[in-house]
Amino acid sequence: MVFEEIIINQFLQSYSTPILDLFFKLSTYLGHPGPWILLAAWLFWLGYERKSFVLMSIILFTGAIAGAMKIFIMRPRPEGIILMETEASYSMPSAHTALISAFATFGWLKKTLKKPLKVLLLIAVILLAISRMYLGVHYLSDVIVGLLIGILIGWVVIKTEAKINKMHFKITKIRDEFLIVGFFIAAVIFYMFIQSAYPEAFALFGYFAGYALYRHSSIDLKPVQTKKQAIVIVLFGTLFTGAIYYLATKTQGIEQICTYFLVGLFVTVFWPVVIHKYVSKREEHKEKKKKK
Repeated sequence: MVFEEIIINQFLQSYSTPILDLFFKLSTYLGHPGPWILLAAWLFWLGYERKSFVLMSIILFTGAIAGAMKIFIMRPRPEGIILMETEASYSMPSAHTALISAFATFGWLKKTLKKPLKVLLLIAVILLAISRMYLGVHYLSDVIVGLLIGILIGWVVIKTEAKINKMHFKITKIRDEFLIVGFFIAAVIFYMFIQSAYPEAFALFGYFAGYALYRHSSIDLKPVQTKKQAIVIVLFGTLFTGAIYYLATKTQGIEQICTYFLVGLFVTVFWPVVIHKYVSKREEHKEKKKKK
């Protein structure tokens, strides 16, 4: 089976050109959690914290399930072909394919999502799947299994979205959601365990811990009303988040873990506090102008 699959990789790479190499190296980032985490941060800051939470939930569970399967199956990466990208983990399944297909499935089943966006998600899945084989980091079967995992996760999340949206994380009512909160905590811990060589996973832990604090606080971010406010909030929030992330990459050990954790906390706690004060002052200023 491996021999036949290698032929597929070789066939795709036979069309290799510098432009096509660059195209697929960029396309593969569609399945990297980084851009999606950044999108989740933007949604949170702009007042769509529940959508952000669902987005991060997909990332969490996809990473945990795909990572666990990699450890259990322990399939080596493809050999005997050109490797255009280096990967340290095992091959089966393709976590990149699982993530993008989970988002695509969720999007297609989401009634409120417009059709053009659904088509773009489908195209993203196809490009990502081809890119993983073209770059020589996955077999066809890795991609297929990743696709199936993503479809399953996307379907489960869309079916449980209503329950997820009702989660309040209020300590006074923790019994009402003990099972689902416990499930998230277990998933986060498990994710960090299987991603022991991936300290960025602690940023996810910081996000969910911060989300619990946010839901227990008096802060309630509303959807931003003006484009100017949205640009200011997203631009400076991204710059500060990037700066903290950069500091994390320059540290080691417990300092690195804490700094990555701080990245997640910044997204769901520290920056929302700044946004809340910023928007409040803007509204007060408008009220004063009206009175004049």
